Amino acid sequence: MFFLLLIIIADLDSILARVEVRSRELGILKGRMEVVFEYPGAETLIGRFYLKNKNLLMRIYSPNLQDFLITDTMLIIYNPEFKEKIIKRGTSPINRPVPYIDMGPGILGWMADWQLEILGQDSIHGYDLYIMEGKNNDTMQTYQRSLIWIDSRSYLIRRVEFYDRDSLLNFVYLVHADQSFGEVIIPKEYEMRILTDFGVIVFSVILSALEIPPELPDSLFRVGG
Repeated sequence: MFFLLLIIIADLDSILARVEVRSRELGILKGRMEVVFEYPGAETLIGRFYLKNKNLLMRIYSPNLQDFLITDTMLIIYNPEFKEKIIKRGTSPINRPVPYIDMGPGILGWMADWQLEILGQDSIHGYDLYIMEGKNNDTMQTYQRSLIWIDSRSYLIRRVEFYDRDSLLNFVYLVHADQSFGEVIIPKEYEMRILTDFGVIVFSVILSALEIPPELPDSLFRVGG
């Protein structure tokens, strides 16, 4: 019986189905956010975000006095010193993952056409994990191979590594902390390391004061008219 149970749990489709349940987007959510951007120096952005039915609003303040207002379809940059406002429309692709909030399931979405297989189980940072490998034979893709660590208890994606055609590691996603809302789990503290031609860019993201409000007015998301 125990042997059969292991086979069921380690089934690829079963694991991905459970990841999908755990990473389902919440219909409504708000909270605070802090993003540390390192390349090559460090800059910290702080702000708040509001999410309703995939409509996203982020208001971020930077140390250089610029305010960033980000929605699903536009980026507004305001410099109070020069009273200058820049509006850029069409900044987000259709059906993209919600930035900062669902990076893990977004990665699985990007890899929908990849050949995935289970390599085995291991443990990192105190978590028991399934190790999965994804391969893409499309030579036009930047990433050709990936390794995914999925928590065997919570079914949250804990770590992802992307490799290029030369087996060079050029993207790492690592979750440090999470928060549950029923069956859904939000990665609330994580980092991304991206290798570029000019060095490594590091994003460290912390979400706090996460809550599901009773309601968010639709007018909140109508900005930049």
